Amino acid sequence: MNIFDTSKRMMRILLIAFMVSSCEPVTLASGGIGGTGISWGTIAAFGSVYVNGVHFDTDNIEEVQVNGITYSDLSALRVGMVVRIYGSINADGITGTARGILYENELTGPISSVDDAGDTISVLGQTVHVDGNTLYTNNADSAVILNEADLDPLSGTTYEIEVSGYSNGNGEIYARRIELKDIWTDPGEVEFKGSIDTISGNSLTIGTLTVDISAIATDLEFTPSTGMYVKVKGSYSSITPNTVIASDVEQRELGVAGTDGEEYELEGVITSNGGGGLITINGQSVNVGSAQYENGDSSLLSPGTYIEVEGVFDAAGVLIADEVEFESVGGETESVGSISTVNSTTRTITINGLSIYVPFTAIMKDDRETALDEYLNMEELSSIVQSLGNANAEVRYYDDNGVNTATRVILKD
Repeated sequence: MNIFDTSKRMMRILLIAFMVSSCEPVTLASGGIGGTGISWGTIAAFGSVYVNGVHFDTDNIEEVQVNGITYSDLSALRVGMVVRIYGSINADGITGTARGILYENELTGPISSVDDAGDTISVLGQTVHVDGNTLYTNNADSAVILNEADLDPLSGTTYEIEVSGYSNGNGEIYARRIELKDIWTDPGEVEFKGSIDTISGNSLTIGTLTVDISAIATDLEFTPSTGMYVKVKGSYSSITPNTVIASDVEQRELGVAGTDGEEYELEGVITSNGGGGLITINGQSVNVGSAQYENGDSSLLSPGTYIEVEGVFDAAGVLIADEVEFESVGGETESVGSISTVNSTTRTITINGLSIYVPFTAIMKDDRETALDEYLNMEELSSIVQSLGNANAEVRYYDDNGVNTATRVILKD
């Protein structure tokens, strides 16, 4: 089943259900959109699920799809995954209800090179951008702390990774989460997305790769055309490094298929700025001409910049933004020491005598040897600090209009 066909069907059902069950007026609020809406962003924490600063209740979740597999709960989801939430956001702007969650990786394959200085990783000819907010994890839950340097094939080992993030549709991905799947075994199975550049018989050219669709050409549910955005699964070998033998090709859609008047909350990376207030985020056209800005202004609207917008779709499918928020503008500071207090109500912690606000979007992780890869919410963090008296930690934060605001809180031994 095509996962996006399923998600569109789910979206229609959910929107109808919420329109029937709720007649509350829609209210824009800081941190989220009020009323019925959909959100596209990174999972920051569980305890239900936190995405784009909104705490979504998942007690009555109807469907979760992870890489094409359907689940009835959140067990297959991980912090750092970029997901689409189908449901509603309450008028307070910081709570909501999720009826469906969709996750699909952007890329899975062997690493061909790592540019540690340039903060990029090359996989299947695509450039994966990483930064201080990229989470590294691995499938075996080992104690190894990963970063892009650890993954360099020049070390003598070629690794297979799964990348979750935001694509510009032209071979560049801005990673939020990189998972080490295994040591690459050649040949192996790969997955990637991209726009079709050329077509010759049963061969598609996507970026630097030639995709051979001979074995599946008669089974395709669409007719490939140049410029079409697709997801490819197939076999890849280093012996023929520019060729993938496809086992499945499915059409995908850059951006969001929003309808007139539909509210949306979008996190991602600016991929182009066409001027006149028109920008593109994750392939979605956004008009920011009348938006209010937080942590910056319109001068920062450059390609590669992480951004979060809230707004309403117009009849042409353009998201008309009401609010624009930049991520960690002005750089971050790291504080290493002991967390002495946690206030779950105000969402503040004290480390080295410094008070830091921990928003819903911050990543909180217990990286101690006794609690490997355990992601936390504020209540769990508070409980740990109370039981230990003081908890060793690394906290990354930035100045948000005079408020020290955390992006990551990592407990250490």
